[in-house]
Formats: sequence, structure tokens, C-alpha cells
Amino acid sequence: MKKLMALALALFLLLSCACAESAFQVSEGAAYDPDAHQMIISLIENASTGYQWTYADASEKSILSPAADESLSMSEGDLPALGAPSLRMWRFDVKGAGETTLTFSYARFFEENSTCRTVTIHISVSEAGEISYFVAGLTL
Repeated sequence: MKKLMALALALFLLLSCACAESAFQVSEGAAYDPDAHQMIISLIENASTGYQWTYADASEKSILSPAADESLSMSEGDLPALGAPSLRMWRFDVKGAGETTLTFSYARFFEENSTCRTVTIHISVSEAGEISYFVAGLTL
């Protein structure tokens, strides 16, 4: 019984933290669009809590170049629901062959040291233009 109570308390504390959204899914966070020759990175955020995703520039700018950064409402209907999460989506044009790294941080821009999640994605582009990528680091 004590273990069950401790587990329930831990689960409650985890879910009550604004930084610990259960909707976060890295497995759906990266894709390659061969028609546009772009890498697409999508991460779920809840800006109404003050937390937003940002990224550090690619380690090799000759490989990836930022093309778009947008936030899409995930709520149903014409207007976004108050407090509803959104999907933050970045598009990067693939410029050339090589390897690069993108690091994303989930933090409150108005607080120092508020980063509560990081995602690191390594991207490799072959001379033939084939793209491979993997999520190398996830800190929750």
C-alpha cells in the first residue's frame, strides 16, 4: 500500500509540473521532406506556461539553413483553447553534404537556468543527398 501511495504521489507531482507535459513525443519530432529537400523538426510546447522551444544554430551552417519557424494550434475549432499545447515546427533547407547537430531547449525565456528539457538531433547528408538523422540526447 505504501508503494502504491508513493507511486501515486510521484505521478501527481510529475503531472502537475508545467515543464513535465505528458504530450511530449520525440519519436514524432523529426522528418525529412524529399520534395522540398528540408528537415522538419516538430516539438510540442505549451507557451501559456511560459515554456517554449528554442534551438541553437546548426553546428555546420553549410549543411542546414533555417527556412521557417511556426507554431500550430493543436486545439480543435477556429480559435486555440486557452492553455492548450501547440506544435512548434521548424523547417531547415538541406544545403550540402556533411554532418551537423541541432540542439533544442525547452525553457522559459524570462528565467535564467529554466531549461527543463533538451533534445539533440544529429543529421548526416551524404554526397548523393541521402539524409539520415537520429535523436542523440533527450534530457527531461
